[in-house]
Amino acid sequence: MADTLIQIQLLDSTTGEVVSDAFPLTQAKGVKLANGQDLETYLSSLVLQKGDTGATGAKGTDGKTIWNGTSDPTSSTGTDGDFYINTNSHKIFGPKASGLWPTGVSIIGPQGIQGVQGTKGDTGATGPTGPTGSQGAKGDKGDPGDTLKYGTNYSTASSVKLFFKQV
Repeated sequence: MADTLIQIQLLDSTTGEVVSDAFPLTQAKGVKLANGQDLETYLSSLVLQKGDTGATGAKGTDGKTIWNGTSDPTSSTGTDGDFYINTNSHKIFGPKASGLWPTGVSIIGPQGIQGVQGTKGDTGATGPTGPTGSQGAKGDKGDPGDTLKYGTNYSTASSVKLFFKQV
């Protein structure tokens, strides 16, 4: 099926005269280039040029690591300056110095004291169910489905008909 271009126009609801052409927002897939390719595909096909490799930077200082496990660290774990957390005993060891781990220190404080219980609030009463209202009056007949308001403010907007014109 050949591509069909559609022009959107707003028409005067009484005379049918063109009030304005509409220009909707679109996606790159919907924009066709002169060669028939869509803009999204064209942009995806572009290849970026690779630049020259930069100079190697200076060596940084060794970073330190926080290790963890379910038992205390052994001397073969980590390097000087590292820390270790035993996730079972909740103790932290470190920093490791001269290849040795210091004694672990608990990272869990003592149990706090029980707080004072607050006073119980009163239960509110359930309100009564209101009476069912009577049915309202029938509203005015609405505009035909192809009519819409056009403008910057609803109260001052003009009624127009929407028309899709094949071009």
